[in-house]
Amino acid sequence: MVVFEKLYFRHCKSKCMNIDGKTIFNWLFTIVLLFTFGTAEAKSDETLVNIYKRFTALQCDSLVKTNEINPNFVILDVRTPSEWGNYHLNGSINHSTGSATFDAELSTLPKHKIYLLHCQSGSRSAGAFSKMKNLGFAEVYEMIGGISSWRNTGLPTTTATGPKLMVVSVVKNTKSTGNDTTAVTITNRANGVLSFSNLSFTDAHVVQSSFDNQKTMTGAEDYSFFVVHPAGMGDSTHVSLASNGGIVTFTIGNSLSTNAVVNPLAELKLYPNPVSDRLFFDTGIATIEEITISDLTGKQLLNLQSNRRIENIDVSAYKNGIYLARIKTSDGFFMRKFMIKR
Repeated sequence: MVVFEKLYFRHCKSKCMNIDGKTIFNWLFTIVLLFTFGTAEAKSDETLVNIYKRFTALQCDSLVKTNEINPNFVILDVRTPSEWGNYHLNGSINHSTGSATFDAELSTLPKHKIYLLHCQSGSRSAGAFSKMKNLGFAEVYEMIGGISSWRNTGLPTTTATGPKLMVVSVVKNTKSTGNDTTAVTITNRANGVLSFSNLSFTDAHVVQSSFDNQKTMTGAEDYSFFVVHPAGMGDSTHVSLASNGGIVTFTIGNSLSTNAVVNPLAELKLYPNPVSDRLFFDTGIATIEEITISDLTGKQLLNLQSNRRIENIDVSAYKNGIYLARIKTSDGFFMRKFMIKR
């Protein structure tokens, strides 16, 4: 489950992923129920910047489902390569604690992402969990009982491997006379080595890019490049990126459209944070349709739906602590965390 700074959650439009909003809402609701009734086993250590929790297998299953279309979600399996090869969670990456280079490998992983961490039964992941906390990873969830607990619960594993291309963000950075510069960040959301076969542009004008056609990406790795395209009324650039992990397409212009997992709401902000009484939302051009507030045990405190734009909420009745805001906008579902401090 994400928490919203990294949780992201829906840095994407659910309708583009063949997953309707109702389905995603049901996933989120399921998580709330699991948290509410499963808190006796879930242990945590959180700050406004970092969240570290231990989840049961069922809670981890909800976490996986909720983050299915989140490019900033990583399943990290720290068993040996042979154990991982026999069976693993779909899309998981493997870095073994038994490797002499494990610490170095761990330090190179992106720290801003959301991690679901596990081993076979929990002993090895416990050490990795502590190391990730010490390294300052933003959000880590350790599976209680490891993949053994997952399988004993009847949850699925696989032997399949392969990369998965996803778009993290497409953000216009600068605009000069006649040109726009747009920053594009992509990720390998699964395992295997991601490589690229073609980057193409459809535009009536010349388009330039810093994209490296020879670039390869391992699991959880991000890569950013720039696209310089003509600006002006009616001008747009259609971008298609093909890889062995799928194809993503999007359009850059006066308005941004995409059939990929794009985060046009990198600017979605909650302020002030920490907050004492009234929390405000800045969503740019997107409209907030629904807000759910819960504490870190998963207890739902507020669910607000409105046909009108929601700009702020009153949190003066809540105690000091860390809270999660699940936000549904016209661009999808997102998660943010905030602190109440008086």
